[in-house]
Amino acid sequence: MKRQKARRALNLKADPAKCKRCRRCSEACPMSLPVDAMVWAGKLDQLECILCGSCADACPEKAIRFSFDVPEKKKTGYNDTVKEVS
Repeated sequence: MKRQKARRALNLKADPAKCKRCRRCSEACPMSLPVDAMVWAGKLDQLECILCGSCADACPEKAIRFSFDVPEKKKTGYNDTVKEVS
């Protein structure tokens, strides 16, 4: 059975153009993830990532940063808009 990725509000984002491949991010990762490879791929979405931010703190080029993804309100179709009654 394939593990489904959970949607998180707090994420890490990568800018591959800023990365100089120093590998400090991977060395700082307490989960021993290949962070530098993930930065170059532009995807920091490993399920094992605990979002501690050690990789972002270790990056001298600021190629890794925290990002907050606010989920959009799901429209139900019923009473989606509020109308004032006069």
